[in-house]
Amino acid sequence: MQTITVKDYEVDSHTSTQANLLFLAGAPLFVPSTYLYYKLRTNKSISIKNLTSRLKIFINQVLTDNNDWSFKGDLKSKHELANKALFNIGDAYITGYLNLLFKGNCIFSDKYKKGGLKNSSMELHIDTLRDFYDFCFKFGFTSEKKDFSYIYKRYEKQQTYSLGFDLTIHNKYYNKDEFKAFIGYCTAKNKFLNTRNRLIFSLCYYCGLRPHELLKGANFSRKRLEKVINKKAKFNVSAELIVSGKGRGEGKLRKIIIPPEAYQKLKEYLYTTLPKLEKDLGKIIRNRIFVTDKGKELSDASYFTKLWEKTKHRYISNNTNISPLQVKLWKQRELYSTRHCFVTNLIIKHQKDGKGIDQIAIQEIMGHSSIETTFASYVYLAAIVLKSDELEKEAISFAEAAVRVKNNRRKQEGASSV
Repeated sequence: MQTITVKDYEVDSHTSTQANLLFLAGAPLFVPSTYLYYKLRTNKSISIKNLTSRLKIFINQVLTDNNDWSFKGDLKSKHELANKALFNIGDAYITGYLNLLFKGNCIFSDKYKKGGLKNSSMELHIDTLRDFYDFCFKFGFTSEKKDFSYIYKRYEKQQTYSLGFDLTIHNKYYNKDEFKAFIGYCTAKNKFLNTRNRLIFSLCYYCGLRPHELLKGANFSRKRLEKVINKKAKFNVSAELIVSGKGRGEGKLRKIIIPPEAYQKLKEYLYTTLPKLEKDLGKIIRNRIFVTDKGKELSDASYFTKLWEKTKHRYISNNTNISPLQVKLWKQRELYSTRHCFVTNLIIKHQKDGKGIDQIAIQEIMGHSSIETTFASYVYLAAIVLKSDELEKEAISFAEAAVRVKNNRRKQEGASSV
């Protein structure tokens, strides 16, 4: 892709300036060039030059990763596919792209293999992408508002190591919109299994449940749930449920919240899906609600893992909107990643609601006896999603406190062994 500069370009009857256009295969790429023309009205030439450079790096990366346009023979088809490629990317792709920039691994950046970009430069790239997609939505180039999180790994390896942040959870995080798209590929041979499987994944994602907790004891017995889930409840209803977690026997008890997103699915399953299955089979389902399409209770939680992997394979293989970077990220995401997403989303919600970060409360909801550095990693991820410097400082504070606790513990263990 080339940048073509048009000098003394008349923007209106009063202003002449220098205009930049992005050319692909010898012709202006319509949407990006329209955006750059629009920005001429409020920006100086030097600002437009820098803006063009940042946008060009991004578009070059997108068109390299999504190169179907290059196989078309006619110019019109090339440009149609190239413009579409800009809108067929998701949050995970943006995260991957920003990480490439930051680390100096983006071949289109002048910082390629030169140590990458500083945080201040990264913010300029993020502002450019956000402004470009806001423009596209405002002026009707896309009907979908791209609400990307714009997260990237801001700490260097040495600093990350010293603080104890686990940055692998960043690659395993996906927001609610991406999760909804994922379970859309949770398809089975009949409607009952579709409804059941999507409910299972939703309870893990929205409630932070471990897969085996769905089958443990009376956690999800029908009689018990019918006392908690109101058949006549309207939308935006949530409920509390005490579940048995890790440990032998009953395990550790904890309270979970069933939010509206999971509540509605659970209500439909209890009062519509199960009764229909009973009618079709001519038998009553009395105990655990998670059964086969023949009415037999599920007993092995590893089945859920297999189900997740099958769904993930369909999501990656059949999703025409997924990029190579997203494929790479999704291959790392196992069913347990839903808990990473849950706690991160919980911290984000607490922060947005002005409740602050209650480590003890979140620890109880998660069913952890000790979170320490893992908790700090979640807070840090939430800070990046929210672009909150204040929350980022809290994450560092949690991490430093956890490091002190670990060091003191080692000293005590060393003293006791002498």
